[in-house]
Amino acid sequence: MGILRPSLEKAGVTVATDFAPEVFARGDRFRMEQVFNNLFANAMKYAPGSELIVSTRAAGSFISISFKDSGPGIAPERLPYIFERFERATDSSRISGLGLGLYITREIMEAQGGSITAKSKPREGVTFEISLPRDESAGMTAAG
Repeated sequence: MGILRPSLEKAGVTVATDFAPEVFARGDRFRMEQVFNNLFANAMKYAPGSELIVSTRAAGSFISISFKDSGPGIAPERLPYIFERFERATDSSRISGLGLGLYITREIMEAQGGSITAKSKPREGVTFEISLPRDESAGMTAAG
């Protein structure tokens, strides 16, 4: 989050964390940085001025990391498509982008044996949850 801090501040996005005790996930650190960057970028782009809560938890044989913002949310009819190539959560021409960020994020997660889901209600924000296989012996901590 360090390198993104100035951009988050400029967008008015405050970040709160709630990390589980030392839990480890199997994953490629570089690819996971891409995933985190995409999810932080989404918060800055679609939920400026909101709070973003990043939390981790152990869930059986997986580690889950959630990103919950307090922005406008995603319309229910668009939610099933947001992980598809060139799909955007909004029709707004004021927000730049190609609609590839969440698609790439999903591809990275699946390539590592993980997943990503999204839950949202209009005007109640969106929660993205990524899951990676748990690794008790080594790996990177869920807190990064």
